[in-house]
Amino acid sequence: SLPHSLQLVHQSQSSPQLTTSSTTSSNSQKDNDEIFFGYSTSDSEHDGVVLFGDDENWYTLSYTFRLRDAKARGFHRSYSLVVVCMDKLLLLRHYDFLTNSLCSIVSKLQEITNTFFIYEQAQDSELRLASNVKNAHWLPHQFYPRQYAVDTSRSLKIITNDENIFTLLHSQMISLLKTLTSLDKDILLEGCPTQEMLFCLWFFRRKELINQLSSKQTLIQLDDLRYIAQTLAEQDSAFLNALIWQIIIGEQIVVKCNSLIARQQFIHSLVQLLPIGCVRLDANATQYYHSYKYNFLGCSPEIEIPSNYLSNIFLLILSENDKKEEEQLNNNDKQEVQTTNLNKFNIFVGSFPQRKESEKPTLVKRYSQLLLDSMINGFTLESALRATRNEWLNNVKLIFQLRHQRETIDLQRIMRIIKCRSQDSPVILFWQKGLSKRYKHLVLKMAKFNENGEENGSNCFSSKKTQKTSKQKNKKEEDLVVDNCNV
Repeated sequence: SLPHSLQLVHQSQSSPQLTTSSTTSSNSQKDNDEIFFGYSTSDSEHDGVVLFGDDENWYTLSYTFRLRDAKARGFHRSYSLVVVCMDKLLLLRHYDFLTNSLCSIVSKLQEITNTFFIYEQAQDSELRLASNVKNAHWLPHQFYPRQYAVDTSRSLKIITNDENIFTLLHSQMISLLKTLTSLDKDILLEGCPTQEMLFCLWFFRRKELINQLSSKQTLIQLDDLRYIAQTLAEQDSAFLNALIWQIIIGEQIVVKCNSLIARQQFIHSLVQLLPIGCVRLDANATQYYHSYKYNFLGCSPEIEIPSNYLSNIFLLILSENDKKEEEQLNNNDKQEVQTTNLNKFNIFVGSFPQRKESEKPTLVKRYSQLLLDSMINGFTLESALRATRNEWLNNVKLIFQLRHQRETIDLQRIMRIIKCRSQDSPVILFWQKGLSKRYKHLVLKMAKFNENGEENGSNCFSSKKTQKTSKQKNKKEEDLVVDNCNV
């Protein structure tokens, strides 16, 4: 549930607009009975509650009511208090609370307007006379030859005689939302779930990796990542650019060190530059594995790497400055030590692939600037890296959606619109692995749904057996496309 995404909207509507809205809802129900539902709980003809919506356009709980106005046609104005929410279950779970709260707001408004209505009737004789016209239908029409020029364009603050009525309504709605949030017992998310959240839920069996990349360890890992970047930049700026380049396009990083904890901490620091869905690591490998299996590999210095692979991997070697560190630890303290300070290790570059500077992705420069900026603290760096990852993941999602549409779309033009160059194509292709499997299935399902919608319109008399076979075939093709994207 997402209670914080609930919005309470006040709308002033006339009766014809309400009628039109009701008609539109009825048509939607005829088009698709599965996603539309509506009902009214009112005891009167005009006032009451209606609930409607779908997963795509969100759900709406509307409480319609009328307020008395001495200068309105029929001496009433129609209003509606609207609750908009993307979660249907949240509205249904707190339906009684919402309706009772809205009813109390409406009762207070009606009490205020009734008082001012009586006051206006007493002050203006013409209004009092006009209100009695409906009871004088038995009189001849010549009895009231005069027509009254009444200004009916009056807002809510006029008919309530309160300049601060909208401020009062706003404060009541905010209090209602706060109370609703406190009543809800579900998990609260900071906005819509990101791809990393979805991937963690789908890939929850890798608890160790997810826990090690949690927010509690992030600041420590970012400090280590900044130390790695500064050390490589002092040796040669090309080392840092090559390392970031190697990481963001999914090529292999191999870290050799005698300390297992140091290897793990070093690799987990580098992982901060990637979506969690793109990470495949083994910090304690007993032999060399190809890059298609692990893009982060940690091993001891004794492990040999085939010479024909050295030109495609980035090899880093860690050596300890103080070898007496372990000897200084007591037996009681060894169990409590879970991390190793990377400042006590020297970092050497064994080998790295040579690439043309003209082919360098845009993200390399962005990451390099963030890691080398000494004015940025740990919290700011964490937010900047997360924002950068989410920005590029949004671009990746856009490209993935457009690639699997039925219509042919010029992807190069889209790349220019989102300010991605041709050099960024390897990054976008690799980061598609960071998208959750659930998201990929949803995109492919919607593409197939749009395509099959037109086919069903022309082949409405096809047999059920043929439709069942077609669904099974589409499901197999969908799984195959997702697997190919992961590969």
